Amino acid sequence: MKVALASQNWSSPMTSMYSYSTDVLRALQSVGVDAVPLPISSLVGMPVGGLLLPLARRTFRSYPNREGRLVHHIDQDAWRGVDVVTVHDLYPFRDTRFADRFIRSAVRTAVRRARRIVTDSRATLDELAVRFPAFTRGKMQVVPIPHAPVSADRREPVYDALWIGRNAPNKRLEEYVALAQRFPRARFAVRWSRSPGRPEANAELTRSIGATANIQNFTQFLEEAQMDELYRSTRVYVSTSTYEGWHIPVMAAYLRGSHIVIPRIEPYVSIYPEPTAFWYDPTSRPSLDEAFGAALAAPFRPPSAQVADYVSYSRVGSQLRSVYEELAPR
Repeated sequence: MKVALASQNWSSPMTSMYSYSTDVLRALQSVGVDAVPLPISSLVGMPVGGLLLPLARRTFRSYPNREGRLVHHIDQDAWRGVDVVTVHDLYPFRDTRFADRFIRSAVRTAVRRARRIVTDSRATLDELAVRFPAFTRGKMQVVPIPHAPVSADRREPVYDALWIGRNAPNKRLEEYVALAQRFPRARFAVRWSRSPGRPEANAELTRSIGATANIQNFTQFLEEAQMDELYRSTRVYVSTSTYEGWHIPVMAAYLRGSHIVIPRIEPYVSIYPEPTAFWYDPTSRPSLDEAFGAALAAPFRPPSAQVADYVSYSRVGSQLRSVYEELAPR
């Protein structure tokens, strides 16, 4: 079985999509699939043509250097000739930015062209089925995001809380900053990236984080080993999202022994059994405060073997191999 993993993120090591691409590759190789990267040059952030050029590429271009391999495009912007596409979330259909019209176009094109569609969660699969019934019926499967096997060895806590992500409206980083302000004795850390097209929101968050004395703002690039150390030396990982399709840092922190404070929304509800997390109502700050306080006071507990198996290389690699085998000539 030969597969090419197409992605625009093979050269972007600071992104979650790079981590995802690497882990999918390793998961496939762990179960004997001959998988190789198929790098697609990224046009994100181009001063001219950053929206129209990707549209033109996906409309007219086919994959180079396939060498007889199935193509699995793993960042939902598929070209002609794609076999499998991973759709991570449908938040662009809920956003109002002009640029998101082009992302919506990419998703529509991907699900129409793909012979099989992979989603990271049941919630995304169900939403796809509602939005694109004619293109998705009978060709979708849930395959979770794989995570490298790690131990839950802890370090002496340096931070009480950690938040990682982009300043997107659904991520609600401002709620994390407000949480830090309500718990002035706790030590908070954040590693965030600015949201394209929202300069005022980015500037306001920069001011707010800078004015909050108990937040350590990580702006520099952190190597994989440094991220591992950050997770292990943090008591609690906090998610403040109101909508998620996937979120690698929550699982990365959980598998290393951090408590997780997460909103009672999908896909978290389907991924984490009830006792494994400190849940809160995303519409209620008192609920968030209560969950965070409980997590701070709780003793260490190892991650669930059930959750670790759910995202293991062997399990995820086997599920993807089954998807490819459905497409292989008989």
